[in-house]
Parts: sequence; C-alpha cells; structure tokens
Amino acid sequence: MKKCTIFLVSLCLLTGFVACTPKTETSTTDNTASAVIDTTAKTDEVEASFSDIKHFAEYTEDFQNLVISLDGLFRGVDIDMSKDDVKKLELAKLVKETSDVLSYKAELGKNEYADITYKFKAGKLNGVFAVVTVSSLDDYGALNAELIDYYNGKLGGMEMVGDQETWKTSTGHSVTVQDVMKDKTYTIEIEVK
Repeated sequence: MKKCTIFLVSLCLLTGFVACTPKTETSTTDNTASAVIDTTAKTDEVEASFSDIKHFAEYTEDFQNLVISLDGLFRGVDIDMSKDDVKKLELAKLVKETSDVLSYKAELGKNEYADITYKFKAGKLNGVFAVVTVSSLDDYGALNAELIDYYNGKLGGMEMVGDQETWKTSTGHSVTVQDVMKDKTYTIEIEVK
C-alpha cells in the first residue's frame, strides 16, 4: 500500500510539473525534432516579431510557393525597393518587363499559379498585385486562411471592408487580401501598396 501511495504521489507531481511547463512548438522532419524559433524580421518596411506566426515549413506548399519568404511584405520584397533588388528576390518566371512594370508567373502546384505584377515609380517599388488561382475549394479555403493567419501575425489586426481583409503597416503602406470566387474559379487577389 505504501509503494502504491508513493507511486501515485510521484505521478501527480510529475503530471503537475509537465502541465505547468511551457509548451514549445516543434516540427518534425525525417524523425528529427526542431524547435520553432522566435525570430524578428527587420526590413525597411516591417519590424515584426514572428512569435505569433507559424514556422514557415508548417504552412501548405501553396502558401510557401506563393509567399516564398517571411521577410518583406510579400515574396521577400518591400515597398520602395529598387527594380534590381526585386528581380534578385523574385524566383518566378519573368513574363514581361517595362521601365515601370515587372510581371511574373509563379507555379504554386498542379494547375495552381499566381500572376504577380510589380509596379515602379521613379525607380522604386510602388505596389504589388497578385492574382492567385488554385484548383480546388479546399486549397482556396486553406490558402486564404493561411494568408489571414500570416498577416495577422506579421502586421497585427486586420480591417474588414466588404470581402477584403486589409492590414496597415507602421509606415502607412497596406496589404489587402480579397476572395474572388466566380464559377468554380478559385481566385485570391493580394495587393501591397
């Protein structure tokens, strides 16, 4: 009886200790655990703690192929970057280039893509517009939810205007995500300005 009581007390203490220990999120790859690291992005545009943002690898492949990087406002770029800097960061296929526009087509997955247009004024990035098309309602819902989660963590609370979610930066720029689903065409528009 004494051994049973000691065992139960030990179990209760151990359970209480584990319950009070802060939980660290981990992701596993190839049977190896790695802790999620609280990093801070410091770019000209955004200085945000990513402790509220999932580890990049935890997002879907569509999201990863669309966003590319946790740096910048979208795909690693920030407003006011030079055209050459944007070209160095952009991994998609260049479709069109003029003095004030760079257009790309990014493959996200099978039958899924994004048409991305970077607009420049006086040699500096003035805005980004992306039309993202995915192949299923499930992918559409997941990607939209991930974009909202990502920008809520990166830029804080959003403002809803109709069917548009908008986040403001500390420098007066904004990121807008809008659902545009028509006739089984699953499209999300993203605008950075």
